[in-house]
Amino acid sequence: AIKAAGERYLPRLAEQSQVDYDAYRTRGSFFNATARTVEGFIGLIFRRDPVVRVPSNKDTLSTALAKCLDDLDLLGTALSAYARNVIEEVVIVGRCGTLIDWESNVEQRAYASLYRAEDIRNWRVERVNGRNVLTLVVLHETVSGLSADGFVSSPSEQLRVLRLEPVR
Repeated sequence: AIKAAGERYLPRLAEQSQVDYDAYRTRGSFFNATARTVEGFIGLIFRRDPVVRVPSNKDTLSTALAKCLDDLDLLGTALSAYARNVIEEVVIVGRCGTLIDWESNVEQRAYASLYRAEDIRNWRVERVNGRNVLTLVVLHETVSGLSADGFVSSPSEQLRVLRLEPVR
């Protein structure tokens, strides 16, 4: 993409013919310093494995937390891998979001969903009882729907609006 943009990213040198410029552009290499810097930062942050302590009681909360260590998002992502994904988004873009939801059909447990900054379309923070509270967030999602025969999956886009309403 850099080479295809031509003179936008690789200016022509003075008195350089088109043939010389094309050869110059072909020989050029792109050093992706941004990706290497991100990998370096993440490597520094995770140079040691995260330590997570879950209470060893056999109560409901301890059991639920233990399940989340190995599968935080119901897709088999361990907590440490999920944390790495969050850190990567924050290093690259500066923010991301996690929605904690409840799966009530089969597993009866909480799970996390990661939203990239580009998928958080809008939000509002207001003062509630002396604290800044997120009162609105609009999340962009892609969901799959099945055809009537159940064989064809077609993606569609939707917006999930989460709004905190005052108690009346």
